[in-house]
Amino acid sequence: ARPVRLAAPNVAAQARALLAESADAAGDSTRLATARTALADALAAWTTPVPVTIVSDGLTHVSVRGVGQVGTTTGRSIDLPPGQYTFEGARPGYRSTLVPVEIAPGATGIRVEVVCHEPV
Repeated sequence: ARPVRLAAPNVAAQARALLAESADAAGDSTRLATARTALADALAAWTTPVPVTIVSDGLTHVSVRGVGQVGTTTGRSIDLPPGQYTFEGARPGYRSTLVPVEIAPGATGIRVEVVCHEPV
């Protein structure tokens, strides 16, 4: 009912286990086969990484909270699974910048600009 939950690794693992358990019984029930196909499609959509382009000024250090460091860059592309992320920019002498981004399954052309503009 809420496919967005498949973005969580533990929920995705449970869905994979459920698909494996229901494989034999799906041949006996068209309703189960339909539900199983829908779950497999949703799981594939929510676990397939999406390319994200990160743009900065070359002076701001960029990181993705809970994921890792991007570094100081003027442009870089990374792959992230669908979900909600917070990009953080840090630069000495400037206020840190937080940029929340929601990445939808199958999205294209996602561009995130992270630049620290406000001096302290």
